[in-house]
Order: sequence, then structure tokens, then C-alpha cells
Amino acid sequence: MAVYKIDGVDGVSHLPKKFMRLNTQIPASTSTTFTKGEVMMMDVVVTDNGAGQNVLKAVGDDLAKVIGICAETKTVDNSASAAVKDDTILVQVAGHNDDSTGAAAIAVGELCGHDGVNPALAVGDATTGVTTRAFAICVVAATTTPSTNYTDLELLIYDHGLYG
Repeated sequence: MAVYKIDGVDGVSHLPKKFMRLNTQIPASTSTTFTKGEVMMMDVVVTDNGAGQNVLKAVGDDLAKVIGICAETKTVDNSASAAVKDDTILVQVAGHNDDSTGAAAIAVGELCGHDGVNPALAVGDATTGVTTRAFAICVVAATTTPSTNYTDLELLIYDHGLYG
């Protein structure tokens, strides 16, 4: 997948992106909201169609299982059911992303991993261990000092080659 390209027709630089609609399982008697910009990881507990086809919000520090950023906001309500509910969620697995949220100021060129606490947040390589489990690199630093998190961050998500 090209990182930046000019298409040769209109001379406009394009920022390619790769999206996959992946499976997710919602436990019985629960409701889960996926928010655009959250960090997503493989759900290796669910092995239907292979573990790599199932995702959940990222949990744990700097996981090698992180595959990208949630590309849609969607609530899956399974609160009235006694059985697991299967659904799908759109995940950006490679390319330019301007929907991610940072836990702290991240500079251009910093490798980015998951913050291990909040599924919405990416962190720069100033955080211990991120350099060995990065899923993206910062290409536009957050400039607005937030009240909670940095939202004007832009990343290039590595194409891990897992989804074609």
C-alpha cells in the first residue's frame, strides 16, 4: 500500500487508507459502544473464522495485537439476550488517520502504541515499551491543548499485511 501518492490525473496528493469490516462478539446481557477513533485489537479469545477476524476495544499496555483505529461509532445492544451476539465493526487497518485521540502530546515522528487504560487513546514512544509494539507513527502533532485528550492528532497506521 502506498503511503502518499499523486494519481497523475489531477496532481492532488492522496492519503490512502485501508478499511476492513471485522467481526466482534458482544457478551450476553451487555451493551457495547464502539467510538470512531478508538484503538482496536484482535480478539484472540474468539476463534470463529480465525482469531484475526474478530476485534474488540484495545485493553492492556502497548499490545502487539493492536491492528488499527475504529472507523465508525456504533452501539451494539445485547442487554436483553442470554446469548452472545455477533456483529461487525469497521476498522481502519492501514494508512492516514485523523480520527485518533492522544493521551498526551505526541510529536511528529513518534511511534504510537496503545495507552493500556482507555481504548480511545494512542500514546507516543515516550511511554515505556511503545517502541516495540507501535502500530502507527505520528505525522501531524496535536496542537490544541485539550481539557481531557488531544483530538487533532494524525497518524499513519502501519500496514501489517494481515488483511490483504
